[in-house]
Amino acid sequence: MRNVQETCLLLFLFLILAALSSQVYCLSSDFSILDIPDEFISDEGVFQLFQEWKQKHGKVYKDEKEEEMRLDKFRRNVKYIVETNSKRKSTSQHFVGLTNFADMSNEEFREVHGSKIKMPFNKRKIIQMKNVEKKPTPISCDAPRSRDWRKHGAVTEVKNQDLCGACWAFSACGAMEGINAIVTGELISLSVQELVNCDSETNSGCYGGYMDPAFEWVINNGGIDSEADYPYTFSQGACNITKAYDDQFHIKSSIRFSK
Repeated sequence: MRNVQETCLLLFLFLILAALSSQVYCLSSDFSILDIPDEFISDEGVFQLFQEWKQKHGKVYKDEKEEEMRLDKFRRNVKYIVETNSKRKSTSQHFVGLTNFADMSNEEFREVHGSKIKMPFNKRKIIQMKNVEKKPTPISCDAPRSRDWRKHGAVTEVKNQDLCGACWAFSACGAMEGINAIVTGELISLSVQELVNCDSETNSGCYGGYMDPAFEWVINNGGIDSEADYPYTFSQGACNITKAYDDQFHIKSSIRFSK
């Protein structure tokens, strides 16, 4: 009888360990810490998560002192994530998670990755006035109150612009990716780099710009390349004429827009 009880106890402990290990695996495999109670994120667990997070994002620090400082900021961000997600009242509410910026404070992030837009104010004002004049005529339609286009395959993965102030190009590409996916059923990640390098008459590459001129550039160009064919380099460079203006290339691997 005693052996049976001991066996049952060992089996029970094994199941608990298995459950805990599966939660640790969930943390380490996809860095998702949703719906996990605060007590499961021990200092040891955060340290292990930090090591695997560093490896995933290729993080290397100059010395032990900097690594300790980054670990402390990482720990605070993990705590914030757990507390924020625990307050969600339904699955439709937004949640937060770890990104490659998880070892930075909010203040540091704003300082390092804040706006570097240097587009002259007068130029911005002219573009804004031009857009006001082109207000579209409202069209009535029976549309749902909301729709999560991620669930309908119309949104690409989150992209990282790094220190290049090309938010305008990312925004323009995101809009074009979505409408192309809705119309054709094919989701293609488009080339932000092509806009940054080639749309230079109105927009200013890594120093700022607007979506409307980006759309017009794509229309006048006859299309835009895919991200795979003209990848992002995190900086502004010379326009690749072959990729930007070769119609055959655009027909094969890019999308076309018309006015």
